[in-house]
Amino acid sequence: RDVLPVIADSPAWRQLRAYQEGAIRAFPGDFNSWAQPDTRWLLGLQWIVRELHPDVSFNTTMEDAVYAFFMDLYGVSADTVTQEILPRIQGELSGR
Repeated sequence: RDVLPVIADSPAWRQLRAYQEGAIRAFPGDFNSWAQPDTRWLLGLQWIVRELHPDVSFNTTMEDAVYAFFMDLYGVSADTVTQEILPRIQGELSGR
C-alpha cells in the first residue's frame, strides 16, 4: 500500500519540515516491504543509503541490486525478475 498519499492527507505530517521540503520517502517493496525484518532489508539498506547520500556515485542501480538479490540469494532467473518481480515494486527505485 502506498503510504505517501496517507501522509499527504495528514495535518500532523504537513507540519514537519521534511514534508514541507519534499523529503518524505517511503521504502519500496515488491511482495513485501523492504523495511521489514526479512532478507529484503538488504535491498532496503541499499535503497536508504542511496536516499541519504544522493551525492555518492554508485557502480550499480537499484534495479541491478534487485536482479542480483533475487538471482544470487534465491536462484531466480533474470526473466522471472523482469516479468514477475520488477512489475510488483512499489515506490521509487532511482532515489532522488
